[in-house]
Amino acid sequence: IMVDWIAPTASEVQRRVLGEFLRRSASGAAIAGFFRALPGIDVSEQARQITVPTLVIHARADQTVPIEAGRALAALIPNVRFEIVEGGHLDGTGGTPEVRARIINFFDEDLGAPVPASPK
Repeated sequence: IMVDWIAPTASEVQRRVLGEFLRRSASGAAIAGFFRALPGIDVSEQARQITVPTLVIHARADQTVPIEAGRALAALIPNVRFEIVEGGHLDGTGGTPEVRARIINFFDEDLGAPVPASPK
């Protein structure tokens, strides 16, 4: 069930790897406790205190964290860029080359530092 929820478009190999990771990472009781606690977690005050340029990326079809939650978080952060990517939860968390490229580009743009040349 968790694999379907977190990665609904995963290939069969990805589903098996993720399923095994989830089975090994926590007990059923621990996961249930996490989901019970989740609605009570409020990071609004911490988000308002962020003072650096920030990129919030959210996947349009994320079933784990609704896109409205990503928009609400971004609205609290000064100097934020909110970007939407296609896909589910894992697609919005750096699990794809597209998202990793967006993150790298954001750092390149906002830090203003030149990208060092790769060693020859």
